[in-house]
Amino acid sequence: MGQDSSYDCCAKRLMSNQQRHANISRHDPSRLIRDTSVLPSFWDDERWDLAAWLCPGQHRERPEILDFGGLPAPIREELKFACWHRFGTGEWRLSKPPGPSEHVRRLIWYLKETSPRVNSLLERSVPEWELSIRTYFVEKGKWRGRVQRYIDASGTPREAQRNDPVLYALKLISETIQDAYDALDGISEFEQDVWDVRKLGYAPSPGTNKYQLNFTEVRPLWLKQAAKSFCRYWLTERTRGDCENKLKAVRDLGRFLHKTRPECKPQDVGREILLEYLSALTARRLAASTRRGMISSLRVFCETCSEENWAAFPWEFEVFDDDLPRVPKRDPRHLEEDVLQQLTSNLDGLPTHFARMLVIQLDLGLRISEALTLRTDCLSQDTTGEWTLHYYQHKVKRQHQAPLSKDVAALIQQQVEDVRVQFGEGERLLFPSTGKGPKWKGKPYNENAVVDALNRLCYDRNIRDVSGRHVHITTHQFRHTVGAGLVNRGVPITVI
Repeated sequence: MGQDSSYDCCAKRLMSNQQRHANISRHDPSRLIRDTSVLPSFWDDERWDLAAWLCPGQHRERPEILDFGGLPAPIREELKFACWHRFGTGEWRLSKPPGPSEHVRRLIWYLKETSPRVNSLLERSVPEWELSIRTYFVEKGKWRGRVQRYIDASGTPREAQRNDPVLYALKLISETIQDAYDALDGISEFEQDVWDVRKLGYAPSPGTNKYQLNFTEVRPLWLKQAAKSFCRYWLTERTRGDCENKLKAVRDLGRFLHKTRPECKPQDVGREILLEYLSALTARRLAASTRRGMISSLRVFCETCSEENWAAFPWEFEVFDDDLPRVPKRDPRHLEEDVLQQLTSNLDGLPTHFARMLVIQLDLGLRISEALTLRTDCLSQDTTGEWTLHYYQHKVKRQHQAPLSKDVAALIQQQVEDVRVQFGEGERLLFPSTGKGPKWKGKPYNENAVVDALNRLCYDRNIRDVSGRHVHITTHQFRHTVGAGLVNRGVPITVI
């Protein structure tokens, strides 16, 4: 056993070194720029004046200089390429410090001071760079991590440590360089083990910054390939979050197969293996709802793969309804009447735009993604004076409309006027983000910002449930609250 283990370690190290040497040969910065005619005139300069490039003729109180002098040539060229791409395409913009240019300057400072012996930034993984950068800035007393305060699910104030933005800049620079090399080598996003679904033409749900699918830990290889084919197809009709749930179930099945039958093929995965897996799930003492969700996801995955011939699962692998665990009846997820009254009577403690968003959600039961992306032209009125709200349902990918009360219509009209005053006539979002920095311009709020504001209100105004506990609110509870109200008024569930 010891010899096998030692051999495996040596083999993995040899493969890692071979991969590293292969990467060194393809990570040649000279490959990044083939058409020199597209380069800016200052490309060869050691000092780039970003303000003169991006804001010609405009007076700025302070210069925006990136000094690449003193960096090893390969690293310098990769950094220049990444900055040229991200600033040139508008993904990064000049803003009040600390902005992207400041984070890049600090990264350059670190590289000059430490002189890493690499010929490409990609010779080290992002986690390796992050550890080195964190250690360096902490030792120098220059670490700019911050503390984020929030209210947890029990209504207790908590603090979380957030990273220095220089690490985020490093991550984006590495992604930019990697994408460029992949494009040169003809490597598609499908072939990657970590997908950026935006590169596959999928638009993530507004209000979220989750846009990746990770296949790294899916094994064996045939299962990984089937999972990729499934997710590429599933993204055309479903959300990234739904794909992630299916992928979690496939990943878990893969771990089980790798542990019990590492050499199995899809045609070997029959009813016997399925029953063993279901028993293993039960033995892990997972909640019945969790097991039911995983098994249901596997059923969809396996049936789809068999139909499309992505993996030839035998018919004996079919999951029957009786295989699904019975889930105990859930506690109601709508807001209690007492909590709802406390919340609505304390709306003055919320920012005006969030308070208005909450009123709209409580009137119509919109999902948070639907509320965040309402547009300034979302209202229409018929000849009888009745109002209708028009919005896009991201989960099912279709336009929808719903009747609206006159009071809520008036509230939306007031929000439209306020948006025009603050952001100008060209703004199309009803609730555009007021976050600082160019990355928020013309974008909706992140869902977490709404949740944090609601729970901060509940804590500050001491909003409690009937048992005296602090209330923790999720935005989806408003949808359940509206649905429960309709049920109580006798509206058929099929209509709801």
